[in-house]
Amino acid sequence: MPRFVTSVQHRLGVRFLETFLDPIPGGPINRYRKTAFQRAWQMARGCGWDLAGDPVVEVAKYEFLRYLAGEKEVLFHASDRVGLAWLEPRSPIAELLDRRWGLYATDDPFLAMARFVMKTPGEGYRGRYMEAFSVRGKPDRLGFVSLAKDLVPAAAAMRGALYVLPREPFVLNCRSHPQSHLSRQLYWLSGRAVQSDFESREWVCDRPVRPLASLPLTLSDLPCGVSWHERTESRLLAMMRYAWRKIPFPAALAPRAEAA
Repeated sequence: MPRFVTSVQHRLGVRFLETFLDPIPGGPINRYRKTAFQRAWQMARGCGWDLAGDPVVEVAKYEFLRYLAGEKEVLFHASDRVGLAWLEPRSPIAELLDRRWGLYATDDPFLAMARFVMKTPGEGYRGRYMEAFSVRGKPDRLGFVSLAKDLVPAAAAMRGALYVLPREPFVLNCRSHPQSHLSRQLYWLSGRAVQSDFESREWVCDRPVRPLASLPLTLSDLPCGVSWHERTESRLLAMMRYAWRKIPFPAALAPRAEAA
């Protein structure tokens, strides 16, 4: 492919995403923040690993999780159950013929937090849209999370926990997560400059794991906004309307229908 064509594709694909989507911070963490995060982590070790209410963590929760991912060799698992002393394997490991159960986690805190959206009660058909895009040459990713309009009241009431897990008992899962049709289109239309991150850095363990720490989690903690969509809308159309449909969690109300 000619370099000029690839360059134009790159700019158009990235411009399209930046117009509609929110940036997910990915650059270096300020050293003063790192010092504060380290202090919060050490204090959590002395009080049962519960990070709820820590002022440093509450102000910059996602940044704190990025710090842990880069400095502490840990994994993350989001759950709608709070206060668990042990996490049990509850999902089948598809790659194993003996049908053992596994506990899944990820080394990417945004993917863990976005999967919390999947636990919203309600029917699944076009109920939840989630995307995270890496852009070549840029530290920040671009995120898109959207819920069907009828799921918003239940989502507003959701409370869960994000568990920080040791990496030692886990092994990297080789299963490939299929990209959405939209992700594949953007990959090629941008000259391969835009890559979906939901091919996932996923890890699996076949025995119970004791969390190192836990943080309270709601949808307002995601580093990008959460919007709503109609179930009849495609993922592309919901993405183009994402910017002006964001829900003000946690005090979210069911959105009113758009004017005709």
